[in-house]
Amino acid sequence: MTSQDFSASKVPLGLGSGSRLAGYVLEEQIGAGGMAVVFRAQEERLGRTVALKVLAPALATDPGFRERFVRESRAAAAVDDPHIIPVFEAGEADGVLFIAMRFVRGGDVRSLVSRLGALPTERAMTIISQAASALDAAHRQGLVHRDVKPANMLLDASAGPDRDHVYLSDFGLSKAAMHATGLTGTGMFLGTVDYVSPEQIEGKPVDGRADQYSLACAAYEMLCGSPPFRREDAVALMWAQMHAAPTPLSMLRAGLPAGVDDVFARALAKPAADRYESCTRFAEAVRDAVGEHARGAPTTEAAGPPPGAGRLPTAPRPPTEVVPAAAGTAPAGQPPNRPRRAPVVLIGACILAAAGLVSGAILFRPHGHPAPAPSGSSTPPSTASSSTSSPQAGATGAKPKVQAHSSAPIAAPPSAGYHFAKVLYPGPSTKSITGVALSSAAPLIAASDKNGNTYLWNVGTGTPHGPVLSGPAGQAAYYTAFSPSGSVVASGFQDGSTSLWSAATGKLLARVHDPGSPTGKEVDSLAFSPDGHTLATADGNGNTTLWNVGPGTRVTRGASLADPAGAGVYSVAFASNGTLATGDYAGHVYLWDIASGTVTATFSVPGGSCSVSNICDAVSGLAFNDDGSVLAAGSINGNALLWSVSAKQAAAIPTASQGSPAIWGMSFGGAGTLAVASATGRLNVWNVSPGNLTATFAGSVTDPHSGSDGVGAVTVSADGRYLVSGDTNGSAYLWKLGGTGSAQT
Repeated sequence: MTSQDFSASKVPLGLGSGSRLAGYVLEEQIGAGGMAVVFRAQEERLGRTVALKVLAPALATDPGFRERFVRESRAAAAVDDPHIIPVFEAGEADGVLFIAMRFVRGGDVRSLVSRLGALPTERAMTIISQAASALDAAHRQGLVHRDVKPANMLLDASAGPDRDHVYLSDFGLSKAAMHATGLTGTGMFLGTVDYVSPEQIEGKPVDGRADQYSLACAAYEMLCGSPPFRREDAVALMWAQMHAAPTPLSMLRAGLPAGVDDVFARALAKPAADRYESCTRFAEAVRDAVGEHARGAPTTEAAGPPPGAGRLPTAPRPPTEVVPAAAGTAPAGQPPNRPRRAPVVLIGACILAAAGLVSGAILFRPHGHPAPAPSGSSTPPSTASSSTSSPQAGATGAKPKVQAHSSAPIAAPPSAGYHFAKVLYPGPSTKSITGVALSSAAPLIAASDKNGNTYLWNVGTGTPHGPVLSGPAGQAAYYTAFSPSGSVVASGFQDGSTSLWSAATGKLLARVHDPGSPTGKEVDSLAFSPDGHTLATADGNGNTTLWNVGPGTRVTRGASLADPAGAGVYSVAFASNGTLATGDYAGHVYLWDIASGTVTATFSVPGGSCSVSNICDAVSGLAFNDDGSVLAAGSINGNALLWSVSAKQAAAIPTASQGSPAIWGMSFGGAGTLAVASATGRLNVWNVSPGNLTATFAGSVTDPHSGSDGVGAVTVSADGRYLVSGDTNGSAYLWKLGGTGSAQT
């Protein structure tokens, strides 16, 4: 993206194929950008083919720009480096500014990466080194490129199929000249957002270290297939360039040694002073780090967390305004405070004041978040401030607060064996993640939030999949689930509706409403039956509605199961044999035979005296193990137990949430792995033995920035390899079992 778009008037009137300009015959348009178009042309005097760049008329009308353009184009042409595109001529003819340069056959690096994905390391090193040489040569002459990117790295096909010769182009279009003439808007910058340095965004003076940052972004893309930061929204992308830390490269590409992460952490440092002294020194450091692997150094798969991960730059903490929820016990018939009704966090800081951009809570992750915890970490990162623990919502009606994590963890539990793999950014969202799900088909991750959106990602790459799935306007999403085949994703909403979409295309397939809607209560939970033919939705009116899902995802309403205690239904889960479990606001769990609509078993999660009017112990988590023999249930008071379906016996899980007064979700994975999302911000993992109905604490991982209500949603893959968490600060995280490598499937 450039700061100004001249698309309506890029080409001067009368110019096109067959036209003549300053002794050049235009043959074919071969490129276009925000400021110019490029033609393949023949120079009549010498009979050679050139690339002729013609600037937009809006630029040519400014006398100061015309003068500086010609002067700086000639200065760039005088730089002596074999990897700067040779400039033959720059000038003005018939009121048109143009620059003639060598025509390079072979395309550019952007096209190469688009076609091949991540490049072989040796090829990437060759390109990076040649571009660095060109940049340093220009910097010695006082020139700063300001728009280094793969599209400006041209590949000369004449060098041979196995010998890349890189030319860096576009030095002649001085961005400083654009600023000097006032042709950019106030506070705007020129450059491409995927590669632009923080100081350019802020409008600060720049030097060669800004080009180094951009080169590092381009090098990162060559090595893993995508730039360091991927956001759908340009403002969010600029915020990430200024404040966020990229995912360590060694986690994204198997075989890259841990030392590579240190190199990129330095070259992508937010303060320019922290970067390498030159682009060539950066290129040498990358080559040295990659060379460690060639000499037999262990990769991160074998060696554990990369040494540089803990030194990645962290995001500052802009001020936030907290609007707490009301104190006291929830009214009768309403669920208690919980992540789905967490206090609203309003972002009051101006995101990019120096860049002339408006403030707003739109940045995929709230501004109050520091950078994510480094790979392998089980404790939150240190922040600039600390506070004492505040009461957690959902326990006694205490007023919840957003608290800053201190540098010390609440406790020091053992690692559960899961290591941080990726941060997933589900939206422009400052609201709680209310549901997460894993599909075994693609495989895909789904997460819903209180903005009413559901987002999909590919597990293997951590990249977004398809469009954002939006529910009814103004209605928060409260839960999400995949069908067993993975072809359908469903989310339940605040207005009592449920939407079903195609996971492949994002097309809305059906939208249904629970009984009592639109005056009814929200859909708190939903689940597909093992055969995918039934969808159960639970609402605050006390109904669990069974929907028949037919061919073409035609959905019709079936039976409605009324909660025997008359309480709202908070959670539902299907066993592999089709048994349905429901948990209500009053701490009761019921097992149903859905064919007859009858209750086959019932038990309560311990938590003291409960009644429908108090709603003191809502069942906030339900999960069956893989063979359906054990049901785990947890409550907002932090109590949890295991229920033997055949023996109809219960066994408590001691201190299941490890000190938290609230459990917000549970999920079984393979081999008896049970993950519990807690209000402490921890994901606690248990190994469950169905035979003797015991749970052994395996350890925990800590959400880096979970918010005052902790981790609100969790799911474990069927094979137990992956864990996905969603927190009450609006972030979702992917965790991988047994290492720090990327989440390959």
